[in-house]
Amino acid sequence: MAKISKTIIKVYDRLKLDDKLDFSNIEDSIDRLEVIGKDLLAEIEKLGFDPSHRVYTDYQNLLSVFEEEVTIHRDLKFYRKKESIYYRDYMPSYPPMSPITSAYYAYWVSCDFQFGKDNETINTIFSDVGKAEDFEEMILNIGSNLHDSHMKFYRHMGFQDGLIMLKDIMSDKMYLCKSNSGYEGSVGEIWFVRIVPNLDKVHDYYIIMTTPYVVLENSENDWIMFFNRQGIKKGDPEMEIKYRDFMKNPPTPIYWLEYLAEAYVNYQPHNIRLTGIPDVPGSKPHELNN
Repeated sequence: MAKISKTIIKVYDRLKLDDKLDFSNIEDSIDRLEVIGKDLLAEIEKLGFDPSHRVYTDYQNLLSVFEEEVTIHRDLKFYRKKESIYYRDYMPSYPPMSPITSAYYAYWVSCDFQFGKDNETINTIFSDVGKAEDFEEMILNIGSNLHDSHMKFYRHMGFQDGLIMLKDIMSDKMYLCKSNSGYEGSVGEIWFVRIVPNLDKVHDYYIIMTTPYVVLENSENDWIMFFNRQGIKKGDPEMEIKYRDFMKNPPTPIYWLEYLAEAYVNYQPHNIRLTGIPDVPGSKPHELNN
């Protein structure tokens, strides 16, 4: 059986995707990147939004339309059935309705949820189609960035030049980040978020694409020990690969959705509070066996 993306490329015209995919918003957002000045924070204040974040959001909106159109194809019947179940069970929105935010779910289901013999995602299919149809290079780069990204645990290390310093707890790499949720956080907090590189040619920072999940009570070392138990250890030359595989293709597709549902404590307008470690019984307030 061929890759699903190859089948979708063949039926691209029959599905009339050229008529249904509106690239005008993302193309306008990409054009705006070309005039970004050196003072990023002033530019954000003037626009009212982070220009790179807007491009990623426009891409995700485009991806959602693509998903809706292509999942009528028989090769994506499995995906459509599973996704409808996940959406029904977890009701992505924002607390108090659900601790799974709309942004978290959108990026998870399109960029992480894998299916088929080639472990494809909606995002990889869209990217393969884009290469065949000569989509703009920036659009392909965005797809690649999102494919490479995944939720990770970081420690808040303070602020620099108006940006948040986050340390990847496993690699110890430091990232200067812009949070678009409005939550800046405090030094020492453990955040569970997805970050992606900015897209303009002037600045070097990362964008937090999800509302921060702030983990209470559990320390950086608690999480390091958790990943050790999964065979993911600091110093291992393959640590990054193992970490990515575990986060994007965990033991069950709903592993992290279940964690968020079970670990939820409370929320504020711009962040969500969790507590507990996935494999420690009794550590999460909403475990089914409680």
